[in-house]
Amino acid sequence: MLDQLMKGMMPDGGKEKTKEEKPKKSEFEGFAECLLFSETARITVDEDALLITTALDQLPIPYGEIISFVFTNYRLEIVTVHETITISQMGQTGQWLYDHLYAAYNAAVLKAFLVEGSPEMEVRGSFETEDAGGTIQGEAVVRLYKNCVCILPANDHGRRIPLCFVSGIEKGNFSLTLSLLTGERYMLSKMGYETDHFIGKVTEGLRSLRERSVTQLQECDSSLRSMQAAMAAKLMPEGVNAAVGKLSAAAPTLMAELEKLIKESRISGSYPVLKRLCGDERLFFGMKAPVKEEGKQPTLSGMPVISGGDDSKMNAAVPGPQKPLFWLIAVGKETAAVELALPGDEAAATYLYRIEGEPETFALILNHGMEATDFRRELFTLTDEELAKPGRMTEAMLIHRTPALQLMRKCFVGRVIHSSPEKWEREMEKYLSSIHERGKEGEQQQQTRFCTNCGAKISSGAKFCGECGAKISL
Repeated sequence: MLDQLMKGMMPDGGKEKTKEEKPKKSEFEGFAECLLFSETARITVDEDALLITTALDQLPIPYGEIISFVFTNYRLEIVTVHETITISQMGQTGQWLYDHLYAAYNAAVLKAFLVEGSPEMEVRGSFETEDAGGTIQGEAVVRLYKNCVCILPANDHGRRIPLCFVSGIEKGNFSLTLSLLTGERYMLSKMGYETDHFIGKVTEGLRSLRERSVTQLQECDSSLRSMQAAMAAKLMPEGVNAAVGKLSAAAPTLMAELEKLIKESRISGSYPVLKRLCGDERLFFGMKAPVKEEGKQPTLSGMPVISGGDDSKMNAAVPGPQKPLFWLIAVGKETAAVELALPGDEAAATYLYRIEGEPETFALILNHGMEATDFRRELFTLTDEELAKPGRMTEAMLIHRTPALQLMRKCFVGRVIHSSPEKWEREMEKYLSSIHERGKEGEQQQQTRFCTNCGAKISSGAKFCGECGAKISL
């Protein structure tokens, strides 16, 4: 049993996985030192926590409270949000305890990441992340799943990298760098002879994702030519939103078919209003294949409500077969509005966010945050007080390890209830109005150019200055 548990956890463990290994409850004995006691104790690695039990006391350490753990000089040191705990006098079994703890900890992190199914491959190596959480380096178990790569270190720096957001893949000297549409970068290295095999599996996963996206779009529009379908799938792989204007330019008939689907969805009333207010280039549309229904969404609480009222008059439910999940992100000058149409879900509200950074990148960051939660809206807006409750530890683990979701929550400013079409539209105009007009003014200003050599006004389309003859940089 121990050999099976440790499989893939050792430095030479680059293995393709055929069956998910669930860590089993195991017990050890050692000398435990913490604020509560310093004595010989029984240490139990359970599914949700590490339990340290003495003759009179028991200390549960939930995996969500563990910051890091390391085994060195025959001592296991566990740093938690409350204290540092050491376990020693175990000899070689201390390494076994570490391996069991690592396996259980990873299982808890994967549960928080909402990862399902068996990994395609597992390796061990070094990693470096560059995202909103800063630059982080370390050693980790790395697992490839159907739709993501998971970095699983023995600390709280784990990351889930959705393949749908990967915009670049760079192979180095025994290393792999994944660049995301949101600007994040993740480098994996020191994977030994498994490097090429792992890169091949990641590339295969990206190719499969693109093929699924092409198929999905062709199902929406059977008239799509192969080049159009490929271009549209590159703009909008499954799970990622794209600007309506860019989609229309790449595949006009596809956008027309998508708008027909939108008219049959819960965002049918929102789409034309947001399109009018923001224009094609600032309205982002996303689509995902139907998901399993698991009952109604939990009741949302603790969120600032900008406009109240009955929710049943706008974007009413349309009966019929299960439809894909749709969402819209309308980007104004300072505020972004998010509208979701979840299968089997009541139309609830439009979520508003304060924009940070470039509008298009921010729309992708919002998209990344939604994808990380599998579009579970309550995680966008849970207060820190609610998140600190024991029953929310799994959600807290996800948010802590997903910088895009942290930024999304930080920028949340409130929601607008669909009390009535007229009232909702007035609220949207208040937050998004004149953005499209200001954008047009900006375009007109940009069309007026001046020579960088002599300062003369340049005519539209001119390649050389009419005054000094200098070449104009386009």
